[in-house]
Amino acid sequence: MKTLLRWKSLLPTMQLVFAIALWLYIPVQYRKELLQANHEPTEHPFRYRLPPSEAEGKVELFPPACQRLLYIINFPAHSVSRCVTDKLLYWIENRNQAGLPEWEFTLPVMDPEALVPRQVRYFVHVSDLIFLGLIAALWYWVGSWIDEYFDRRRGKYVPMQISFHILELAVVAALILLSAIFSYRLITQVQSPQYRRVGVFGLGWPVLLLAYGWFAARRQLRQRSATE
Repeated sequence: MKTLLRWKSLLPTMQLVFAIALWLYIPVQYRKELLQANHEPTEHPFRYRLPPSEAEGKVELFPPACQRLLYIINFPAHSVSRCVTDKLLYWIENRNQAGLPEWEFTLPVMDPEALVPRQVRYFVHVSDLIFLGLIAALWYWVGSWIDEYFDRRRGKYVPMQISFHILELAVVAALILLSAIFSYRLITQVQSPQYRRVGVFGLGWPVLLLAYGWFAARRQLRQRSATE
């Protein structure tokens, strides 16, 4: 029972549930923002037709608020997904001359006055599944760090091998680099103001990771000097 209550188990589970909830809400909020941009009521978004195509073009590049929140909360995972995974999947598709599997499902719209077909279509690509896996890995690592912190305070911490800490610091350094580069690209190259905000707020993650890497490296140096 105690193992199930560890942060390294709770955090990935909660973050995955929250990420999936945000992802499912993206089409709804996107529709609301399209209607709002055209001064239409947004309380019941599926009772109204979407605005004309020329109006859609003004906001179609803008991730809705829930999608931006999803990216910011999981910015390192988003950075790895966009900088590494997407390019790798694109290379695989080009090499095989065929697209990777994609799954489609629908959820009903419960509003009885909604326009037909009264359902929302979703498409799940391999990249989406990889992104969820990266989210789970990110928050498993954060939860492990929290568990380690409390274990140290309770005097129950079992030191890991030095090779594990070196590997961890290498991964942290890679995440700092990828997150900083991707944030810079979003701020300077993306046309969407909303997506640029993702890059601005995402800068907080490289700072936090850098602080963690600094304290972790200093702690390891202290422990090594104490044993010599």
